[in-house]
Amino acid sequence: MKKIILGFSLLILSACASNNMTFTNVHEGMDKDEVLQQLGNPLRTEKSSTREKWAYRYYTGADKDVEVLKYVEFMNGRVVSYGDDVEEQKRLEKFKEKEIKKQNFKKKKEEVDEKVEKAYGH
Repeated sequence: MKKIILGFSLLILSACASNNMTFTNVHEGMDKDEVLQQLGNPLRTEKSSTREKWAYRYYTGADKDVEVLKYVEFMNGRVVSYGDDVEEQKRLEKFKEKEIKKQNFKKKKEEVDEKVEKAYGH
């Protein structure tokens, strides 16, 4: 069972690593099928009336601990732009900030509840 899990994990990691290497082969004018062949399925997609954006996430570095966010944007089914996904990075930073605020609020609430319980508890 451990060998199966290890093999599956290595397959996933190698797929991510190979996708990262092939991102350099993306260029303007490619169609969606060509991008899928190079990069595989996107992590998520966004559509507007005129454009479609595909978002990708890779992990690089010696320990595969460096997150890289990339995007490919299509218009009429063809690549019109691609590169580092700065918008996604900002969105994730805001999300992380909100999560930290929630955790801090929860921690403070627990501290207050504990003090109240000690002062007025039964």
